[in-house]
Amino acid sequence: MNLAALRALTLDRKAMFRAGGAGLLFVDLSAFHLDWPEGDPAGAREAAGYFRDIADRVDKSGRDMAHVAAVLGKHNKGKGISAFETFFSEDMAPYPIDVAAYARNVAKVCDDYADLLERIQHALRVMLAIQLLEDAMFALWPEVRVGAYFLNKRLRAAAGGYMIRLLKYFIESSWYMVLDQAIKASVRGIAGDDLGTPYDIGKDATFNLIGALVFYHIDPANFGMGDRAYDKIWKRVAWYWAGSNLFSDTAGSLSNPDKLKENPLHFFDPSLDPLVQLRKLIMPFAQEPASGGGPKLWGNNVPVPPAP
Repeated sequence: MNLAALRALTLDRKAMFRAGGAGLLFVDLSAFHLDWPEGDPAGAREAAGYFRDIADRVDKSGRDMAHVAAVLGKHNKGKGISAFETFFSEDMAPYPIDVAAYARNVAKVCDDYADLLERIQHALRVMLAIQLLEDAMFALWPEVRVGAYFLNKRLRAAAGGYMIRLLKYFIESSWYMVLDQAIKASVRGIAGDDLGTPYDIGKDATFNLIGALVFYHIDPANFGMGDRAYDKIWKRVAWYWAGSNLFSDTAGSLSNPDKLKENPLHFFDPSLDPLVQLRKLIMPFAQEPASGGGPKLWGNNVPVPPAP
């Protein structure tokens, strides 16, 4: 394929969605695999059972020895018996009790370890399900945003001005917030997790909304550049990456201000999580809408504004 043919290469919406979706799936599963904790909850619980069996047997042995010692002292007298009774009561008798208690403590540690592993594994499964559905929502944003599109269409016919543009940002951001909160609530509800108090839900939704508003404010099409901002897909990828990082940084700073105080650069360091950054670079390809024969990878390409 010569350079001219390469520059004329077009991919339709389905091809872009499939390619981008495959990349997103790879990133999500890779992150899930890297975060998955090593350990076997079933094996830890089995070990706990063995330690409890040991404790029970030591307890029984201690009772048997105490019975034998009592019988011995009852039917025999003398200095030797007195010395034995002193040794048994002070040195021997406490030993089985301590060993049994230690074994039961180890069993509890094994059970706690198994519970922790299961909670982490459950949380990671829930997070993966939410991430996959969020990625699907973002990748399908050209279709999903139809709910906000009709409201925005009417606003486009109105007079210009910052307040009109701000209202458009707010509509698009609110639509994203509603869908994202619905995904989280649905997955957590199906998983049997606590959805949190209304205050917690409202706070998370508000932070999402503010982050999305920040995202749309850096959208170059909202600064009078119009369609020229998206005439090449590499520009779209660059703007999406910058906006998505600002979205994450804003929402993260609002939800965890203490960490921001400890390290002001924590939320603003794009190298902290390479897989997250890779997801942000792949997403614009999955969102790419087709027009006519499909978007040109290097040519004139006018997609709709992306989702955060």
